[in-house]
Amino acid sequence: MKVISFINMKGGTGKTTLTYLLATSINFYRRNRLELPDARILVIDSDPQTNLTMKMLPEEFKSNAEEFNLATFYLQNHPLENAITPSYFKNIDLIPSDVSLGLVEQRLTTKIGGQLLLKQHLQQLKGYDYVIIDTPPNIGTLTANAIAASHYVIIPLTPDTMALKGLEYTISFVNEGMILNPNVKIMGIVLNLVDKRYLTHRAVIDLAKKKYPEYLLAVISRRAAYHKVVEAHEEPLTAIATSDKGARADLLNFLQVVFERMGEHGQEKAESAREVS
Repeated sequence: MKVISFINMKGGTGKTTLTYLLATSINFYRRNRLELPDARILVIDSDPQTNLTMKMLPEEFKSNAEEFNLATFYLQNHPLENAITPSYFKNIDLIPSDVSLGLVEQRLTTKIGGQLLLKQHLQQLKGYDYVIIDTPPNIGTLTANAIAASHYVIIPLTPDTMALKGLEYTISFVNEGMILNPNVKIMGIVLNLVDKRYLTHRAVIDLAKKKYPEYLLAVISRRAAYHKVVEAHEEPLTAIATSDKGARADLLNFLQVVFERMGEHGQEKAESAREVS
């Protein structure tokens, strides 16, 4: 089981959308590009804003999610598996968030081992190939739990100079998190919501390439297609196959690099993804 968290202390970087796109595109990529069978995926919404939960949780499971969720796991010591619920997607389950998750930060700060709870319980879960975690826009205890539980961290970055400042703090926090989890690796940075028509966006891309060449994973353009597929509850690469070739190429490139960084390779098929540019 491989665990990937999306982390950035700054809000508005697209963590939730990228979490959704990765989780719901993995099996399409495995089937159609690597000729591998579908994987079992668990998505964890660790953000009290609950945006990912609202995008992935079917109406018929909402009552159960109110009783058992990530907040009740942390606050009421419910077993983590009690919070697992089906999502809109085959082979993808969800641990939903709740607004009460905002109370967790203070509680866990004073609890011995509070930053290791998610890791300890995830290690006991069976039957999943990937766990994808969305985190809140801060570097508190919920984010520390995600880092402690993860094999890889992906940092979304929007193309503005303030985001670059936040990136430095985020990288430092992840590196400090190696005390909790010596095996965690920064998989890389995803430049998100990019519009290369703007000089400032191109300048930030160039600066990121120079300053963090080993970390730059992919560039994701600002595309309406991504928001449409999130609302449609379809596999993104199926939904945008013909509607936006640029969006499809960006997403394929992102997936290709993620699988390469995880060391997973299958029988690559023809439709090659673009390099970061």
